[in-house]
Amino acid sequence: MKAYTGSALTKRDLAVTVAERSGLNQFQAVQAVQATLDGIVASLAQGRHVEFREFGVFEIVTRKARVGRNPNRPQETVAIPAHQCVKFKPGKRMREMFQQGVKELRGSGVKELRGSGIKGLRG
Repeated sequence: MKAYTGSALTKRDLAVTVAERSGLNQFQAVQAVQATLDGIVASLAQGRHVEFREFGVFEIVTRKARVGRNPNRPQETVAIPAHQCVKFKPGKRMREMFQQGVKELRGSGVKELRGSGIKGLRG
């Protein structure tokens, strides 16, 4: 896997990595990544949570209605209605790997996270 230098991991970056690791061509990898993302979105839209063991859980949460302030006119209050949003909770193994590997992630280039067998990206 190539060292990551941008400010965000894009769908294309992910597809390139999937292609390199799986032997798929890049077109097939883009289709696989898109199908995965579509499946996550469809499940969340149906009100189901999406769980990837040791990675984390995506779920829909409802934020309560509240009163906020207009940042351009702080004296004005603004009613913010209740709404739903997606919450991600990292899994235990992911939290542990990140906490142990944060120093490696900040190093130069790609390094393997200690004992995980997973490559970290330069941040």
